[in-house]
Amino acid sequence: MNSSLLEDLKRNPVALILAVGLHVVILAVALINFSFRPAEEPAATHQPVNIVQAEAIDASEFDRSIKKHQQAEARQRQQVEEAKRKKVEARKKAEQAKKQKAEEQKRIALQKKQEAEKRKKAEEAKRQEEQKRKAAEDKRKAEQARKKKEAEQRKQAEAKAEQERLAAIFAAEEAEIREQERIEEERRAAAARAEQERQQAIYNRRLAQLKQSYMGEIRSHVSRNWREPSGTESGNKAEVYITQAPGGYIISVRVESCIGSAAFCKSVEAAVLRSEPLPQPSDKALFDREIRFTFRP
Repeated sequence: MNSSLLEDLKRNPVALILAVGLHVVILAVALINFSFRPAEEPAATHQPVNIVQAEAIDASEFDRSIKKHQQAEARQRQQVEEAKRKKVEARKKAEQAKKQKAEEQKRIALQKKQEAEKRKKAEEAKRQEEQKRKAAEDKRKAEQARKKKEAEQRKQAEAKAEQERLAAIFAAEEAEIREQERIEEERRAAAARAEQERQQAIYNRRLAQLKQSYMGEIRSHVSRNWREPSGTESGNKAEVYITQAPGGYIISVRVESCIGSAAFCKSVEAAVLRSEPLPQPSDKALFDREIRFTFRP
């Protein structure tokens, strides 16, 4: 067997198995012929001829078997290729049909769009024509209405002018009366404002005096609750800020500035807290939620 036959056998394991089996059969036949050969016949005379003949026959059969197998595989490959080709052609035909259908749908859609635009343009032209006709009619009616209105306005203007002439006469007389009344009203209003301002000034002075008295009561109350720490000197003072609720209840207290020792500053804050509740003003108008005063020992 040549090299191309060996390559075919490698690519076709079934053929290789058949070839091996065939050689085994040939070898078995050769051995049987050798065992049953007559004794009088020399072994060297016929054996080479029979072996060569058997191998020639078997190799020919083997080649035919291989060729038959190769032809079957070729037909099978051809059938597979033919099936693939048909499948590709069918797919191409389907794609072409799909493309043609899409193009037809696109053409129909374009045609419908063009027809719709044509109808729209016709409707728009009709609408514009109707608008022109209506505008002309409206203009005619407006002109009639304008002329009628102008005539009525002239008539009303003449009547109004007469009314105004008569009204002017009465208005001049009434204006003189109203002017006198206005002057008298302004005089009374000025007198009332002056009296109100005088009363407000009296109240403000009284309120300021009460405010000073109220702050004095708070300072005195805090001073009574102050406990002098050691080291307090003359001239010590503290600016105190208090927020309170109605009733004199202290919400917070803070010494904003202080001249003196730290103990003195803390003692002032403690005195304020001990002074709760703070004294209440005699007038509710004096109450302040925020209080600032200077504490001096």
